[in-house]
Amino acid sequence: MFDWVVLTPRLKPGACAQRVSHDWFASSASATCDLQALKTSLASGRGNLRVIAVQRLFKAPALPRDRQLQRTLGQRRIIAVSPVWTAGFDHVAGALIFWHTRLMPDRWIEAWLGAARFKRYLDECAGDRSRALALYEWNVELGQALMHDIAHFEVALRNAYDTTISASWPHRTHWLLHPESPAVMPIWRTKSVKGAKRGSDVNFLTRKNVDEAIKKCGYGNANPGKVIAELTFGFWRQFTTASMEKSVWVPYLHRAFPRGTSRSTVDAQISAVNTLRNRIAHHEPLFAQTLDPNAVHDDMMECLLLLSPDVHTHVLRTSSVLPLMAAKP
Repeated sequence: MFDWVVLTPRLKPGACAQRVSHDWFASSASATCDLQALKTSLASGRGNLRVIAVQRLFKAPALPRDRQLQRTLGQRRIIAVSPVWTAGFDHVAGALIFWHTRLMPDRWIEAWLGAARFKRYLDECAGDRSRALALYEWNVELGQALMHDIAHFEVALRNAYDTTISASWPHRTHWLLHPESPAVMPIWRTKSVKGAKRGSDVNFLTRKNVDEAIKKCGYGNANPGKVIAELTFGFWRQFTTASMEKSVWVPYLHRAFPRGTSRSTVDAQISAVNTLRNRIAHHEPLFAQTLDPNAVHDDMMECLLLLSPDVHTHVLRTSSVLPLMAAKP
């Protein structure tokens, strides 16, 4: 003999429901039940039931393993079901509270990720919650794999830039620490562009970045290598923009790449990597229509090949991006 605790707005409130939840009514009926009987009852279409059933006091009930029953429950928007031995009021109420606060499967994911964030995964998976959660885990793994490769690319990029500029720098003081550094000297815009007005200083942010890095490294005692390590990928990304073509690319940076390399092509590649890196850092989905991580990774590897064929070979050998891309749920 089992008790099934059925929560439905079609029944009158019982004492158990009043103690457990103001949103639901409860009914308890003793009957000899098995999975087949439950399937038959659900398939008959009687009522629009949501069912919670509980085991002994504070024992975590397990979802039924029968796949057909699970599908039936999912189709009828039923939270969970499990038989309970006849229990007193406190046993039933205690177990229902445990279910309500800890085990309701339709709530914990949204509470963890946020409803709006998880909806993007649900939409991608046509509402399939299990697949959406698997997609989220895949997204995290792919982000970690991409960051592994981006980290190698970033170090190669900044060291290549430093080596190239230092080789042609005419002063004894390191180029980042010198007041005439192309990263800190004012560059006034001659025309307005998106996000910046005509007459604004192109180097306002890069100068601020350098000043903050020098401050962290001890001002006058700052070690150039440590200053370089403090500067973000976004800082180095600026060096191939059109606004720095005359101050950085033409006199210095073009030598970091093979002869004939297009500044605008390199800039587009590095810009895309920076955008992808920021999206990963903010735990954003990597499958959005506006961003193809596979294409960005290909562009990054192409740029890395121009900077250092040896590093390119190493990253190809150690990367897990391509297998993960193929394993998308």
